[in-house]
Parts: sequence; C-alpha cells; structure tokens
Amino acid sequence: MRVLLARSNDLRKDFFNAVHEIFIECQGPLDFEKASKPIVLEGGAAEPVSWEAIFAACKAFRQRESMSDSDFLVLLMSRRNSLNWFSSCDPEGARSIFIHAADWETYIACQAEYPVAFQVAENILQCLMFDTLADGTQFFHDPPIGCVNDMCSWKPDITFKFRTADVCPECQRVISEKAVPQPVIGQLLAIFESLRVRMLFRAPIPCSREDGEFPFPIAITCRKISGTTEPFRKFLMLLDHFDSLVRCTVITGSCIAMSGSVNDFFLTQGLHERPSLGHWVEALRILSQRDRTNVPELPSHLLDRVASVVRKAEDAGIVSLRNERRGHGYCDCNDTTYRDLFYKHVSTINDIENLLRPMYARTKWCYTTSITQPSRGTFMVGIKDLSGDHPDFIERTLELRPTSVAEVPETDSVYVVAPDNGWYTLTPYVLYRICPACGHHRVLVCDGEKYIDPYVGHRVQI
Repeated sequence: MRVLLARSNDLRKDFFNAVHEIFIECQGPLDFEKASKPIVLEGGAAEPVSWEAIFAACKAFRQRESMSDSDFLVLLMSRRNSLNWFSSCDPEGARSIFIHAADWETYIACQAEYPVAFQVAENILQCLMFDTLADGTQFFHDPPIGCVNDMCSWKPDITFKFRTADVCPECQRVISEKAVPQPVIGQLLAIFESLRVRMLFRAPIPCSREDGEFPFPIAITCRKISGTTEPFRKFLMLLDHFDSLVRCTVITGSCIAMSGSVNDFFLTQGLHERPSLGHWVEALRILSQRDRTNVPELPSHLLDRVASVVRKAEDAGIVSLRNERRGHGYCDCNDTTYRDLFYKHVSTINDIENLLRPMYARTKWCYTTSITQPSRGTFMVGIKDLSGDHPDFIERTLELRPTSVAEVPETDSVYVVAPDNGWYTLTPYVLYRICPACGHHRVLVCDGEKYIDPYVGHRVQI
C-alpha cells in the first residue's frame, strides 16, 4: 500500500526528510515514499490556504504523477489552513491528506517531526476507517478520551492523544467492521507507540530543579512550569516561580537575620498589607545590604548572591514584565508572543535559582509536630520536612540540645533550621495548616493581609 509524502514549496527539505526517516524505522505493508518535487500553494506566506486550494493542488498532483486511487498522498505544509485544523483527509473521499507541519512548539515540547509523523499515521487510519470526512467528524471524540480519533477542537488537548497513542474499544470495533488488514493496523500501532515515547514529559526543561534542596513553595512553582505546554500558562508560571524565589528568600533571610524585628521590617517595606512584586524585590535589596558582621547564618558570600539576584531581576525588567503582561492590559491572542517571552527570560530565572541554591542547601524548612525530652538537656523534635515538590511531606525526628529554654521550638509552627542547628521561626509569615478554600493542609506563604497557597493558587485570609 503506497503512501507518498510530499511537501509544500515553503516547507524546509531537511524537516521533510526527518519526517520520512521516522517511517523507515517501522516497516510493513504501508510503503512510505518521498515525492521528488514540492507541491506549489499559491499566496503569501502569512495568508491561510483554503481547503479548496489545498485539495485542488493535491488532485492536480495525483493526476500529474499518475497516482492510483488506492495510493495515499500526504501533503506536509507550513502555512495555516483556512479552518485552522491540524490536519484532514479530503472531504470528497480521495486518499489525499494535508498536515500542518508548523507551530508544534506551541503545543508540545519535542522535535516537531514527531507530532507531524503521528498526524500522518492517524489520518491514514482514519481514511481506512471512514468512507468520508463527514462520517469521521460525526464519530470523532469531543471532548477527548485519549484515543487517536480525538477531535481536539480545543487544540492544546492534542497532547493527550499523543501521550496515550491508544485506540478505544469503539474505534477498534469500527476497524474490525471495516476489515482493515491486521498487518496495516500492526504497522500503524507500531508507529504510534514509537512516537508516543518520544513525546512524553521527559524532555529536559529549561528551569533546573533538584528535589529536596528548595522549600515546597519554590519547588512546586518550578515543577508547574514543566506541567504545561501552553505558552501563555508556561510564561505565567515562570513569573510565579520568580515571585516564589524572591518572596521565600525575603522571608527566610529576614527571619534569620532580623530575629525579633522582622515585623518592623515588613512594615517599613510595605509587605504587611497588599505587597506587589516590586515590594518583595525591594525588600530583597534591603536584605542584601544588611550589616554582614552579625549574621553568621547568612555569610557575606550568600548576601552577595542575594544582591546579584536583585541586579539580574532589574536588568531583565522582570517586575515591569509581570506588571505589563499579568497585572495590566489584555492577553495577547498570539501564543508566539508568550513562547518568545518565556524563552527570553527563562535563563535569567534559572540563573537566579542557581544563585539562591546555596542558601537553601544550608537551611531547611520544617513544620514541628511534636517535642519530647528523653533526657535532661536533650529534646527530640518531630517534624514534617517542607522541602521538595510533593505535598506528602516526609516525617522525621531531629535531636536538639538547646543552651536555653528559649531555643526550644514550639509545636505546630514552621521553622527554618540552619547548619548549626539554630531554629528560626517563620511563623506567622509561613504557615502549615488547613486552607480555608479547600479544606486541605497546605503550606501558606504570607501575602500581606492574606496568604497564598502555591500548590493550588488559593489566596486566603487566616
């Protein structure tokens, strides 16, 4: 069964060759060939192509190449089509298919030839299952169920079927009724599976992370970035991660360096009512300028790193970026804008993360659950380790030998534990308690008069 791959005149030849190479790996009755000449589509590069023009060009190409009705012609094209579909078979029933081979980075973080090749195999299967496109569209799953025949009218949903590459029981029934040859089905399933494993959430993400080093509010905002492929959400989550890095460092550093005067610091820096991101960054600047002779837990080299964080944030204009893109104005309808903004600024956030990493390697956030005194001068403190990006926090016991009763921590409080086993309270700036919005235990971080749950995003009054 012949499948002729063709490219439009504006599609790169090296990309076209990369798609064809994928099918060489999965041999079977479907014989994938490359057309020697491109198909010319009239109009400018930015102008969408009508379906009529696409399939007219395919029809003319089939006649010119003397293709039989049983042959498949698959056109890979860079330009958008007038209905903004990812792909389609010829509505008139001919075995001609077009695939939109551009903009895939908007939907999935992998090499673009993988989703394009998946769409090729998917459309061949649909041509074998349905006599007409109208029959197929009445059958396609909407909303998606994780089947190769999901409609994906909400385009980001397409990643669901890419990562399942499954065929639901109802579609299996249709395949059986249509008597699609088993060797063909076996080859298509092998193609789907080979592509599925290449499109999982395993590709390295730009933001670095090492579970256990950072406290939960930082670790979870980092993790969220890798949990979506939508450029707008990815960009907003990058801003959230920066906010979390700055906010948590201000709280950690001030609670260590200022001990009994933290509340005064929050008041003078405007962090007690409705602080903006600019307030938190300015507070970080003031923290970096503290007298370094009386803060052994924040040695000079760490405060130098904090100062570098402020400079990097200012040089990149992160605060202004957040205000303009999230705090004011409307959303841009073009995903490309947010994708470009993400990749422009992710290296800066990554640098900031690495600058702050040594501080959090020296300290640990924990929530005290119990305190016992097995012997004179020795206390055993039961804690939940509030580190890493999983909310099921590890419980352990720490031994404490305080020099005075004042150094004994209280239960049901959040502390940062320093290298010399010094315990500095983060309460009330960080809490671990039931969130009023959802009724679950959450790490809640100060946001002036309210608290933010970085896991779900609730902003609540305690």
